[in-house]
This record gives sequence, structure tokens and C-alpha cells, in this order.
Amino acid sequence: MNELTGGISPDILTHFSLLIYSLSFAMCFAALALCIACWIKEKETWQYKTILFIIYFTFLFFLDAIYFYYTHIMSYSEGGWYFGLFLIIRDLGYALLLYYMGATLNYIRRKKWSHFQLSLVILGGIFYFAGSVVDRYTGSPLYLSAAMSLLLFGVQAYLLANSARDIKHVSEVRLRISLIIVFLVPLIFLPLILIFRSLMPERQALNFIVLSQFYFWLSLGAVIYFLQPLALHRSGGGLNLSRENRDKFGLTEREAQIIRGIDRGLSYKEIAGELDISPNTVSNHITRIYRKTGIRSKVELLKKLQ
Repeated sequence: MNELTGGISPDILTHFSLLIYSLSFAMCFAALALCIACWIKEKETWQYKTILFIIYFTFLFFLDAIYFYYTHIMSYSEGGWYFGLFLIIRDLGYALLLYYMGATLNYIRRKKWSHFQLSLVILGGIFYFAGSVVDRYTGSPLYLSAAMSLLLFGVQAYLLANSARDIKHVSEVRLRISLIIVFLVPLIFLPLILIFRSLMPERQALNFIVLSQFYFWLSLGAVIYFLQPLALHRSGGGLNLSRENRDKFGLTEREAQIIRGIDRGLSYKEIAGELDISPNTVSNHITRIYRKTGIRSKVELLKKLQ
């Protein structure tokens, strides 16, 4: 091995990569379990969309693990139509990741796609997939592979940088930390993945370790994010929902009732039952409350109104 592996034997590096993969995959499922728990508790649309995104990137991680297992551990040849189909599915998965990452960030931030963002994501995904297929089956020069990788990273970096502007509006420390992790991890690890794959394609165990770290830290950010609403601290009756404070944020009496229900730890369904409205109406009210108060979580809401 070269200097980057520190003289470690290939077998040891392979075992270590599988250990890192196991920890990373477990973290993916921890993030998924916490997200599902939050959705069951609160039934917010963005949480449901985030569940789908976590399932999606966990599936992509699994595809990379299969590729590593068959090509590196089992030493199978990459020939055959079935393996070619597998690689096309994996390339398509990473092309679609551009859309799903941006869409999930928008749901979390409660924003909508701009026409420019959506056009950029669609074109970026199409060019990345087309370039990957051409590179795969024609053995194109290294610069084409590097260009496709840089395109993927560039679009993701734009989406993340655009979303990161909202971090300054998040007052809750743990929530801010989790968002910073989610934003920074792709910007740190994606270039490393691209560099290692382009310059050292034969070092598959080393490449797999870097890839596993990307998924580990991304999932850790999600775990921190979803631990927060599950560990929501109540105000203990100390909410300031006086007429003066409601007028300050433009809150209606109905919205104040819903906030009191949140403070008591009630689910959307329980709040809806008490107020004789539908859970979907409760969700719509909470969306308006967030917009009026300029916050993005129930933790921030309760802190702001104490």
C-alpha cells in the first residue's frame, strides 16, 4: 500500500472498512427510526418527506456496499448485462439525489423551489447520469469522469449554500448544530470521495471508508435533529400568550390554543380532538405560526414565547 494507507495490509484495511460500514449503516437506521417516531408523534408533512429521503440515501449506501462486496471482497468481474444494469441504477440513484436532497432541505426549511433551482437540479441530474453512462461504457478519459463528478458536487454545493443562509435564523443550539453538520458533511466529504475515486480507483477499501464516513456523519446530523422534538422541554406553564404578546407576532386566539396544546405535549390528533378540527387544520395553523414567529421548530417556539 502507499503512504495514504500507512503500510496497512489490504486485508486489515478491508476488515476496517466493513466495520466502518456497519457503524454507518446502523446510524442510517437510527436516523430513520427517530424520524419515523417524530412523524408518528407530530404528523408533519416535511417529516414524512424526510423519512423517504433517509430511506433513499440508505438504499444508495446499500448499493455501494453491494458493489464493494462483489468487486473487492469476492473479486467478481464487472462484466455482464446484470452488473451493467446494477451500475446504471446506482448512477441514476446519485443523479436523482440532487433533487431529493434539495427537496428535503426545502421541506425542512418550509421553502419552495425557485424556477432556477429546479431547472439547475434537473439539468444537473440529466447531464450527470448521461455522462456517467457514457464514461462507463466507452472508457472515456479521466477528465470526463472528473467533470461529471464536479458537476454533481457543484449543484449540491449550491443547494446547500443557499439553504445554509437560514441557519442564522435558528436560535436553538442543538438544532443549529445538527443543521450545520447536515450542510457541511457533503461539502467536506463529497470532494474527498471524488478525489479518491478519480486518483485512486484501485484503492476500493480506502474509498469505501471515506464514503461510509459521509453517510455516518450525515446520519448523525439527522439523529441530533430528530432527538430534539422527541425531547421537547415544556415551559411548565410559563408561556406568555397575553394579548400583547400575541399581537406582537400576529397570533390569533386559535393559534394560541394550539400552542398551549403543543406545550402540554399533545399530538396533532389530540389537539384536533380538543378543538374539534382536523389534524390537517392543526398542521396548517402550525405552519402559519412558524411563519409569523420566524422559527422552524417547536423547541424554538416554546422558548420564544416564554
